[in-house]
Amino acid sequence: MLTLEYLKQIIGSARKVEELSHPYEITDLDSQVIESDAGYDGIVELINVRPDADLAIVVLENSESFSFEVNPGGVQHLSQTVWCMAMVGADEDRKKVQLSMYNLMRRIIAKMILERRAGRLGGWDWSHIPVLVTNAGSNYTGYQFTLYFNEVTDLSMEQFGELWQ
Repeated sequence: MLTLEYLKQIIGSARKVEELSHPYEITDLDSQVIESDAGYDGIVELINVRPDADLAIVVLENSESFSFEVNPGGVQHLSQTVWCMAMVGADEDRKKVQLSMYNLMRRIIAKMILERRAGRLGGWDWSHIPVLVTNAGSNYTGYQFTLYFNEVTDLSMEQFGELWQ
């Protein structure tokens, strides 16, 4: 699975140096890259009450749903959604803000591909990444993308010892 700290490392190394002062860039990893397990409504509320609403935000949404695949030994399939969002100002073009979030999302994914190729992001199933344009909260816009991970898990009865025999 992708952890918040690992996501911060990826975003930190995927930033465009010439645009670090742009409001749609991630300049403060601790305040702009956050984790939430509150679901869609909770994340929208979180976005709405941020004191630094003029800055872009990346939210790692930890999903608690998963599935098992019964292979020899077993595999657990998990998903995580990442939100790249920014507020559209009164005089701003929504499509321009969306394009900025689209490019941020692509840079994050491109860096993750490099990490996986280097063997540092094992278990990530990069065969497809569903993407959704999202308009939420107080005039926020951006993208959500879902990442899938596979983890080997023990589905044998032997793991439970005498209790299940």
